[in-house]
Amino acid sequence: MPSKPSTLSWLSAVLAIILALILLVFAQTTHPIVPSEDAYITFRYAQNLANGHGLVWNPGEDPVEGSTEFLWVMLVAGFSKLGLEVETTGLVLSMVFAVLGVIAVGITAYYLSRRQAIIVLFAAGAFAVGPSSYYVRAGFATTLFTLLIALSFICQIILVFTSRSERLRTTAFVALPLSLLFLGLTRPEGVLYGVLALAVTLLLFDRSDRIRLLKYTALLFILPGLVYFIWRWQYFGHFLPNTFYVKSTGGLLHLRYIWDIYSMFKFLAPLLLLIGLGLVAAKRTSGFKMLVLVTPALLFPWAYLLIDQLQNMGQRFQYPVYPIFLMAAAAALGVFKLDRPIQW
Repeated sequence: MPSKPSTLSWLSAVLAIILALILLVFAQTTHPIVPSEDAYITFRYAQNLANGHGLVWNPGEDPVEGSTEFLWVMLVAGFSKLGLEVETTGLVLSMVFAVLGVIAVGITAYYLSRRQAIIVLFAAGAFAVGPSSYYVRAGFATTLFTLLIALSFICQIILVFTSRSERLRTTAFVALPLSLLFLGLTRPEGVLYGVLALAVTLLLFDRSDRIRLLKYTALLFILPGLVYFIWRWQYFGHFLPNTFYVKSTGGLLHLRYIWDIYSMFKFLAPLLLLIGLGLVAAKRTSGFKMLVLVTPALLFPWAYLLIDQLQNMGQRFQYPVYPIFLMAAAAALGVFKLDRPIQW
């Protein structure tokens, strides 16, 4: 039976995560903490909602869905009720979700790397000072969207690689569809990522686990998502947010953005190399499973070729999959230390 993590091992990992959080805070001090201009569209909707006017651009007018970040609007409007300005509320929430993201990536990297603190610092630190450090200041829902993608991937890892006797695996059956529901509520394209994530997870399951996940998915993802969709269709009167109709003009594919997405994968090249080496070195079954789980992160960024990528500041549409590659790289490095079942 594998030994439990030592106190020194845990302490080293905690210190690595704390250092990563310090780096995240330091990254905010190197630039003016001012939201992007287009973030004020969302803030306006949140302000009107907080003031009791509903989800409208102008009070008294018919609702038009000019913001694609429903859950973010709800959160900003709700917390601004505490007396903060919507801009301040957005920045505080962005920082909170970024901090949670760093912690989640760090803890997961600790287990996937077979308790190597240096890998925790590598994964959590790279996440803290990478694109996330800009998204905190931008004022969009990107840090929340990124956190939810990371949490869904962590749930997939637990479901696929953890033994059935682990209590955490039972929690993951509930947490995965819930995280994907919130992902779709944050941005509409989150539903697409959710479908991809569920599909690959079901592919790796046996019949009993597949039926179990489908039941939780129907109850916690499909049903509430359908209720929300019917409500917003009735409220706004359109199948998709207004901005999607604007961005989809000019043809089915917007191939001029292909190099922007390619540049993201070029940025990820060292991580992809590590993951590839890990897949080769791992046992054939384990390597195949990890490759399947990473597939949605490889495919999802290309879906944005279907729209004109206006307001894609800092490539905020593509980079939310970044923590998946960091955690997968941590798992790959863990293979070279010890290839044994993950003990949470």
